Amino acid sequence: MTLQFAKELHRLPEERRQLIFRVRRQIAEGNYDTPERFRAALEALLDQHSQLDDPSEE
Repeated sequence: MTLQFAKELHRLPEERRQLIFRVRRQIAEGNYDTPERFRAALEALLDQHSQLDDPSEE
C-alpha cells in the first residue's frame, strides 16, 4: 500500500474503508469475480455500447 493511498484511506468514513478492505481481501482470495458479477458487468458494458451506437437514446 502506498503512502498516498494510506493517507486517502484514512480520510474515508469507516464504512467505506471496511468495504475497500473486504473487496481487496475477496480479490486476493480469488472470490470477487463471480459469474454473476461478470454477467452484470458485461450487460452494463453492452448497454453503454448500444447507447453509443443509437443517438436517439440521448
